[in-house]
Amino acid sequence: MQHSKLACLALFCALPASAQGLLVTRADGNIQFAPVYSLAVNGKEKIHLLGAKPELSGPVDKLPGAKLGATLINDARSGVPMQYQKGGGSAYVYPDGIPKKTAPAPPQAWKESSISYKKAKQDKVPVPVPAGQFLAFLSNGVQELSDICMDPGALALIGGKSGAFAAQLELTAAAVNAFGTQPEMAPVERKTLDFMLARQHRFDDGADSVKSLTEGLRFAELSAKAYPNQTEHRQIRKQLADSKLWIDKRAAVLQALYTGSQWDAFLVSYREFEKHEGSFPELAAKRTEALRNSLDSHWKNGKERMARSEYRRAFNELKFAGQRKPSDSLLRNDVSIAWGQYSREVAVDRQNKRKQLSAGEQDVLEQDRAWAQRYKQQNKLDEALAKIAEAEKTDAESLPVLLTKAEILGARKEVVKALATLDRYDQLAIDKERDAGNKLRTELLFEKTDGIDTARKKLADHWAAGRYHQTLDLANQSLRLDDRAPVILYYAGVASMATRHRKEGAALLTKFLETSDNLDSDGLLRASVARILTGGLPASPNTPAPGDGETSWFSGRKLPAGIFYDPLSGTFVPKIDHITASNKMYVKFAWDGDRLKSIMPSFEKVQQTTNEKPFYFTYSDGVPHVVAVDAGETPRKIPKDPDALLKESNVLLPNNPLVDAPVIQKLTGKGITLGVAGNRFFHPFVWERPYYFALTYDDQGRLQFARQLPEAKETIIRAAGLVEVEFEWNGLKLASVTAYSLDDKGVRGGEVYSRTMNYVQDKLMGEDVHSGQRDTKIKYVWNGATLVSADCGKDEALDNRSRDVVFAGGSGTRGRGK
Repeated sequence: MQHSKLACLALFCALPASAQGLLVTRADGNIQFAPVYSLAVNGKEKIHLLGAKPELSGPVDKLPGAKLGATLINDARSGVPMQYQKGGGSAYVYPDGIPKKTAPAPPQAWKESSISYKKAKQDKVPVPVPAGQFLAFLSNGVQELSDICMDPGALALIGGKSGAFAAQLELTAAAVNAFGTQPEMAPVERKTLDFMLARQHRFDDGADSVKSLTEGLRFAELSAKAYPNQTEHRQIRKQLADSKLWIDKRAAVLQALYTGSQWDAFLVSYREFEKHEGSFPELAAKRTEALRNSLDSHWKNGKERMARSEYRRAFNELKFAGQRKPSDSLLRNDVSIAWGQYSREVAVDRQNKRKQLSAGEQDVLEQDRAWAQRYKQQNKLDEALAKIAEAEKTDAESLPVLLTKAEILGARKEVVKALATLDRYDQLAIDKERDAGNKLRTELLFEKTDGIDTARKKLADHWAAGRYHQTLDLANQSLRLDDRAPVILYYAGVASMATRHRKEGAALLTKFLETSDNLDSDGLLRASVARILTGGLPASPNTPAPGDGETSWFSGRKLPAGIFYDPLSGTFVPKIDHITASNKMYVKFAWDGDRLKSIMPSFEKVQQTTNEKPFYFTYSDGVPHVVAVDAGETPRKIPKDPDALLKESNVLLPNNPLVDAPVIQKLTGKGITLGVAGNRFFHPFVWERPYYFALTYDDQGRLQFARQLPEAKETIIRAAGLVEVEFEWNGLKLASVTAYSLDDKGVRGGEVYSRTMNYVQDKLMGEDVHSGQRDTKIKYVWNGATLVSADCGKDEALDNRSRDVVFAGGSGTRGRGK
């Protein structure tokens, strides 16, 4: 639908104070909004709940009833409205006022129903709305409209067959036109920008390139109309337009090169384009054809030059052809034959130019070479290589010296250097002198092939098991066997990046793309590497500039003043001295500098069953954050080997120096960051036992989601249910924590818990807690600039204890046990 058709809207000002909701309709192709005080269907303010399907499962009078007033969204596919609740708990509804005995199916019942509303309490005559025009009733007005514009679930209902994206574009444009200046719509401006940025990033990554670019440009049209002068919007709109221009131009250039049979130029130009080939299957097919034609052309030219005894040019042509299909054994044989002829030709030409040694020089050279051989026999390979280097100072082109050097390098598993040394040997040796070199070359080639085959499986196993340091060590060793083997270059590159050597990893992956540009390559793997190199890698979390704030005891990060929750771990930053809780529980916190060592609960004259156990926090040299949290009597022992340490840790944050967690997620699609909390909801002062979470971060490196991990041995978790906790931040300040239930398949359900933080300038003054049947609060007490204590009401979602918290260094007295 054209944006110009969206301009006809019902409202251009704030809803009157008497309005309770917002009606959304579509008439003549235009979305319209109207303030609503009350809504009625068939003159009644009641509906029936159908459940998860828009179908009647029994008599209408047996269905549960509900009063109109909650959010309703019409399901465009079925024509049946849904009482919508984000995150779960939604239900289709059936209109009241329908004859019970002749009740039609829900879609027909709604077609036959009349919808009406009053704008204000004093209105006498309701305004009718044709059922076919009804899109939604939003109980929370413009605020909810702002949320719905970015809610995939709601947009899927509204969009129907046209899809959620079309609905999002249409509804957002209408909402911005109607309410764009209102503060409730501010999130839409930010999310519109985020949407365009996300589509540009997806394009940069080569993910559905054309679709991503198209969607981004459509939202750019909306952005240009709604936010024409905002700098960030202008910048991303230009970036999207430039990307469109680039990809169209590159596709045209590739087509022209293909048409002109410029196979090698096509393949060089294609490399930058390769990550986008999923959106251009025809060009991807042309690349394969270009590789075959390039192979055939260079092979043919090489054979023709061989026939004309042009051995140097023949070898270069055949070597280039061999790079197009390394697995072709006939082509490899032709390359070997060409090399033999070319190197013989060079050797004959240089025969009379060899250095002539005196008898004394010959004796010194032979002595050095003999020592080198003896050292090799004793497996003292460093000494052997040093001794042969001395012999090279006498005559660097001595055939016995070169042969011995190649043997020593082979013994050191440096096959690449050994073969390069034999290449020099071949260009000096003639007739029978070549036999020893050919024999050694055969042995080295077998060792290279066998070594690479063995390494390939081990590398895949190490990488899949998360042994990133072992992967890198083995890959680096294997590069000494063959520094052009694509599989080795790939694992060396990704393992370098995973272990925080991004520059080295990028160089290795670039070489991987060069060496694997052939008919034997894995196209999907090449495209993924191209996306890694040209799409950019996520930034590691930036450490805030040191200020007068505290160091997070959990993550080890220095934080600015006024930050009470660690953005990396979600843990409470100020040090706690002790907590006194109801039921005579006392909890002592033991510190070693900035590091929390243990949390010890105790009880006074109470005989009761309790889940509370001591907590121990384990650290490792060189790692700033806690590496393990355990309940029990002693901390765990941590190994020194980096891969073993990572495996044994139950905490792994993005600032871990052993691995680059954001990069690993980019490389593998799997998150490895882990965190621990003392309860399911990250309540700062409840430490009943360790709960383990998989952590996800936003683009600014702040904790966004913590998904609870199941533990088969803990029946308490199965009884309580798993949760996903969402963190909302204002800069680096935590604004709220919301927990949602997870079903057996890991699908998020409804909200089960929330906390909202209240700040006065840089002071955290309190938290509003919503859980169970009643709300409660956390109140913080300050003495000037010093945080002294906190008073926590009973939290029904946890252990239902109240708590008095005294902070280390505060002047508060021991709290009362309530």
